[in-house]
Formats: sequence, C-alpha cells, structure tokens
Amino acid sequence: MSRRRVRIKPKFYLLLTFIVGVAVAVLAIVMQDGAGGTLKSGAMEVEIEKKAVLIRDEMSVSVDKYDRVSFAVKEGETVYEGMPVAEVYKWGYTDDMAQSLLSVEAEIYNAQKSQLSGVDNAELSSIELQIEQKRAAIRACVSGGEGDALELQRELKGLMEQREAFLKSTVQPTEELTRLYNSKQDKQTQLSSYKTDISAARDGMVSFYFDGFEQVLNKDKLDTVNAALINATVSGTVDSLGGASNNLLYRLINPNIWYAAFVTDKSDAAALSEGENYTVTFDGYEEQPFSARAMELIHSDAGVMNMLEINENMGPLLNNRVITLKAKSVVSGIMLPSDAVGYKDGSSIVTIEGRDGAYDVRVDVVASDGEHSIVRARDGEGTLSEGMRYKKP
Repeated sequence: MSRRRVRIKPKFYLLLTFIVGVAVAVLAIVMQDGAGGTLKSGAMEVEIEKKAVLIRDEMSVSVDKYDRVSFAVKEGETVYEGMPVAEVYKWGYTDDMAQSLLSVEAEIYNAQKSQLSGVDNAELSSIELQIEQKRAAIRACVSGGEGDALELQRELKGLMEQREAFLKSTVQPTEELTRLYNSKQDKQTQLSSYKTDISAARDGMVSFYFDGFEQVLNKDKLDTVNAALINATVSGTVDSLGGASNNLLYRLINPNIWYAAFVTDKSDAAALSEGENYTVTFDGYEEQPFSARAMELIHSDAGVMNMLEINENMGPLLNNRVITLKAKSVVSGIMLPSDAVGYKDGSSIVTIEGRDGAYDVRVDVVASDGEHSIVRARDGEGTLSEGMRYKKP
C-alpha cells in the first residue's frame, strides 16, 4: 500500500514563524521586566507610627539660690511680656518681716477709718463691699467650690491697693499717720532687699516641670539634634542635660511652634517625605489632631532622623517628652516595585540604565505597601523621572 505524501503549504511556515516570533518577543519582555522596568509617577497613602521626642521653643528661667518663692501664676497659664510671674525671697528672709509690714498696714487702715468715722463715702463703701465679696469667694474656692484661687487672690490684692490709694488721697495725714507711713516705707525697703520680682520675658505658657532636656532639646539647638540623641532619649539611656534643679524656677514656652522627631532605619520604608504635610495624632490625645510639615531627613550611622514641624498650640502636650505618634498623608513621587529598591553603603538605591551604562541613585523610600514603593532622590543625587529605565538589584 503506497503512502500518501502530505504537502505543507507555504502559509503554514509563515504562521509558524509568526507564532515563534511572538513567543520570543513575549519571553524577552518577561525577562526584561523581571530584570527591570520603566519608572512611573504614582501616589500612595502612608501611615507612620513611631515613638517620638517632642522639642519645644522654650526658655528656662533660673535665679540665684533662694529660700522661698511665691508664684503669681499657675501651671499651664498663658502670660504676656512683663506680666508678674513670681516673687523670689533670698536666704535671710523671715515671715516676721512680712507680718511686721502687714501689722503696720492694719494700723494705717484703722487710723484712716477713725478719721472718716461718721462720714458716709459711697466710693469707699463700694470698694469695701467688693473686698468682702472677694474674700468670701476665696474661702468658698478653698473649700472646694468653683473659681480659680490664684486669680481671686490677684483680684483681692488689686482691690486692697485700690482702697489704700483712695484712703491715702482722701484722709489728711496726721502726725500719727505720717509716722506710720514712714514705718511702712522702712519695712518695705527692708523687705525689698530680700525679694526679687520675676516677670515674663515674653509671651508664652508657664510650666514648673523640668525633665533635664530643656537646654539641648530646644528649638534654638535644632542644628545639634541628631539620631543618636533621639534614640538615647527614647530608650532612656542618656543623662538629663539641664541646669541645676535648685536654681530653675520655671519654663516659658511658645506653644505655637514645636517639633516631633523620630528615627527610622536606613533601609526602612517608613521615612517622612520632606516638605509633605501630615496629619498627626499622639497616643492618649487622639481627639486632637495636628497639621505638621516634614523637614529634611538627616542621615547618619545611627539611622535616619525624621522631624515634623507643628505650628499649632500644643495644649496638653506641654510637658510630654517621649510619646508615640501616628502621621498620615498621601505622598507622591516615583513608583516602582519594592524589589527594585536596593541597599548599598548604608543607603537605599535605585539603579538607572543610562546611555553610558548603569548608575546608582541614592533615594529615600517615603511610602511602601510591600509590593510597590514611592521613592524620592536625595539632594545632590540627580533626578528620577518618569520614563527612565531601572534595573533590579
């Protein structure tokens, strides 16, 4: 039986050649994509949670060694430039000095009232009534009632001074009153030699609490703050760096400009993006979000120092130093697969295929979802732009 020969038509060879060509092209693309690709622009929502160190714009007020102090303001109170904050008494002061002055003032008041006996003065009666009402309010406040005891005492002092000025200008000075006036002046002079009045040097908020880091973790020293210091502060392995505690009186804080700093690993994808705005909340104060701007990333052997600048009243965070924060934002930049970001000489890199060969660009990874990352070239490292070819490490 003879075999029948099958004749293959030329069209078959053309089709086969086409199929093989397509397969080769697809394989080449797959292999190429596996080794690299093209940079694209993208955006990604990012959330960073870190233990941070708060840095304030504040000044620590200190005085020479003193025996006692009387504050005119309370913790967290807002003061204005020139406003009385405290009276400081040096060694040698005794309560007898103040009591002696009070006794003379009482004698002066009784002598003045004696001269006005039988005279009805509406202005004086009004002042006296306000004084009695203020004293009653202070007693009620001290007993657990409403009101601010310190503010009430300030108001009472003002009324007492008003009454004193009124009586001195109204009552004719007798020989006895003149003697008492002179005695009062002598006692005031003696008392003033032991007392120093402390006033606010600028507007701000007052706090009497110190943690020893006020001098170095301060807005004026931002250029000396580094990752090593932040790490040590968070871990509690650094000694306090403030002045002698027995000389420190109070802190005067500008509550409307402050900073939150934290450290990330050099290969960490949780770094801030310089110039980006973030919404920040702090552990225990989640109901009060703040708007913050990311500052320049500082790279060192101890890690990458990230810092946020906040220009809103810090409120309840006045005395916090180390606290956990959450920073959220949508950041944009160059997007590429996460496995296309390499690590070399302590820095994250992206390898670019240029006309003259491949070269590395140091980058900061500002967002990552595991599969893809958003990167930005560091200053002085050239640019990354959409359309460039990258090579996977």
